[in-house]
Amino acid sequence: MTQESSKPDLNRSLQTSPTPSKIIEINTPFLKGNGKYISRVKVKQTPPSENKDVEKSCENPPKELSFFDKFSTLSTKEFAMIGLLALGNLCSTTAFSCIAPFYPDEAKLKKLDVIEIGIIFGAFDLVMIITSPLFGKYMHIFGAKKMFSLGQFFAGITSIAFGFLDLLPNGPIFFWASLLVRCAQAIGDTAIVTSALVICAKSFPGQMSFIVGIMETFVGLGYTIGPFFGGVFYELGGFKLPFIVLGLILVFATIAGLFLINDFSGNLFFSSNKK
Repeated sequence: MTQESSKPDLNRSLQTSPTPSKIIEINTPFLKGNGKYISRVKVKQTPPSENKDVEKSCENPPKELSFFDKFSTLSTKEFAMIGLLALGNLCSTTAFSCIAPFYPDEAKLKKLDVIEIGIIFGAFDLVMIITSPLFGKYMHIFGAKKMFSLGQFFAGITSIAFGFLDLLPNGPIFFWASLLVRCAQAIGDTAIVTSALVICAKSFPGQMSFIVGIMETFVGLGYTIGPFFGGVFYELGGFKLPFIVLGLILVFATIAGLFLINDFSGNLFFSSNKK
């Protein structure tokens, strides 16, 4: 009885045991010149159970994280860093657009014509177009964090300086001073925008599209609220107040960024190729 009862158990164990993978040889004919040759190819044959597991994994791919799930995975420091980077992008575009409601009228009082006012407005973007590739090329020398901090501080100081241009005499002096400070302000803003993208890419490699989307949202927001921001503070405190408020925000954000933003010196995506 013991021998007969052991046979079914043995058969069951053989049936339930996984089928091992086999390596089979396949002869494939091919032509070479005038002769016919046979090549042997070894193919690994997997058991049906493994194939089913692969099919199930293909049928049920991992789900993408929702908007709120992506936020829930961030730490407090990462939240603060995203906030500072977004603030830098917001202020960089606000600095460009905040002068739109009041500067043309102030410039006309300083004896500037329409062409000169247009040059001062257009110089900002022109300088950004010229300096953006240069900052991207030489960022590995300064580091993304240092360039971002210096850009914020420089943009803040030049924004405050722009607010005191109304103390200058009328005519060419006011025009050339406005143009010079405006170009310097654009250099600081270029450093902010260029280095912020690199910091996002290095700090959040798995959420690059999500974080860059936030940055671009604040860029557009700066263009939108800039004229409103400038008009409100101009009504409250005159020509100086919008630039002083914007400059102080950038300076304080620079100090906070020294402690919260990661440093990637010598470990950037783009580096110069020495020939």
